[in-house]
Amino acid sequence: MGNLDPDQQAAGWMPTESSNRLAGSMKVRKLPVVLVALLVLIVFQSGSIEAQITKSPRARFNLYNACRPMGLRVWASPGSRAPDDDASEISRWLEDHRRFNDRFHVAAESRLRAARLYADLSNDAETHGAFLYIGVNVVGPAMCLRVEYVKRLKDPVSGETFPAGTWMESSTGTYGGDDGFIVQSVSELLDKFLVEYLRVNEEACGSR
Repeated sequence: MGNLDPDQQAAGWMPTESSNRLAGSMKVRKLPVVLVALLVLIVFQSGSIEAQITKSPRARFNLYNACRPMGLRVWASPGSRAPDDDASEISRWLEDHRRFNDRFHVAAESRLRAARLYADLSNDAETHGAFLYIGVNVVGPAMCLRVEYVKRLKDPVSGETFPAGTWMESSTGTYGGDDGFIVQSVSELLDKFLVEYLRVNEEACGSR
């Protein structure tokens, strides 16, 4: 009766097999609480590390642009080959490509406008040469996607400035013939870009 409290001993209470099993199960139930605490700690630490990475000098080089708006370039191909001779078939093929491309352009432009980061590509005074490139290439059942941020960099030796990609995320896989899956996949890449861009430009975007 070493495990009984004084009240139980005074009442002559004796442990039974079922009560022992219950006590054991109560001890086991304490383990998930410890595990949850550990998981919370891990998530907190990983979030802190991620925040440090996105505000590192490398991240600033890649993505900092004083929260200026950017242009948008989209190249999206549904993968079908152009007909050889039939003019009407060629016209239909070109129209299909235009619609496929426009679908991604409209979706991406909407996201950038919502974040107040969109500007016409030709408006260099606003963009300072920065733009977001979205590439979608479909070959048979496979897809290859790319989202790349391009901004103007200056060569310290020659003094010349030129556009260069400083951030890029890509994805490859199959899409099961569902164009909506491709749009969703591009949207996820765009989400990743916007989260990292806004973290790096947080102060500049907050003062707009």
